[in-house]
Amino acid sequence: VAVSIDGYEKVNEYIRYPFKWAKVDSTLRSLFERVQNSIGATGTEFTAGLSCTVSLYNAIQCFDLFEYWFDLSTQYSVGEGQTLATHGSVFVNYVTHPSYAMVGYLSPEYRNNGIVKGESLLRKIEDYRKENPMDHVNEGMINSIKLAIEWLKEPQIHNTYDLTKLQHFINSSDKFRNRNIKDYIPELHEELEKLWNTQT
Repeated sequence: VAVSIDGYEKVNEYIRYPFKWAKVDSTLRSLFERVQNSIGATGTEFTAGLSCTVSLYNAIQCFDLFEYWFDLSTQYSVGEGQTLATHGSVFVNYVTHPSYAMVGYLSPEYRNNGIVKGESLLRKIEDYRKENPMDHVNEGMINSIKLAIEWLKEPQIHNTYDLTKLQHFINSSDKFRNRNIKDYIPELHEELEKLWNTQT
């Protein structure tokens, strides 16, 4: 089962309006229990993986989601000293359309926060593997984290037209949904304000 989630807690609530995180979390736990309970002589009948689309909105915060997924996966046994982290991978996609939602518009200084988060998560997973040698953490999860880190290292894009479209889209959608991005992803709001002020 591929589960499509784009952020942790309020980040997902903003990107995937009108979903509520409490419902997402409870549904995932129910799904993981079903996987755990499906263990038979040949292993589990099915497993679950995370699919996350990385964009300007969650480029930094996606690592919080990956860590949540990893921590939750290690709570559910699939037998023989292994947990769901053995089978449940993480898949990442890269936004190219709309172009104004691409990661590349974010400043290198802002993106560095994500690189630090990602590298910290990789160390956490490596420490877990050392402490739990029977639990072979899915390499797809590790490779996806590394790929997301590499996306954050790409050169910054400078396009005033796209930044203007982004500003219009966020303002319009926030007004329509009666919300404000700064209440959901405050660090991104601060970054965008800097980008918008720079272009004027």
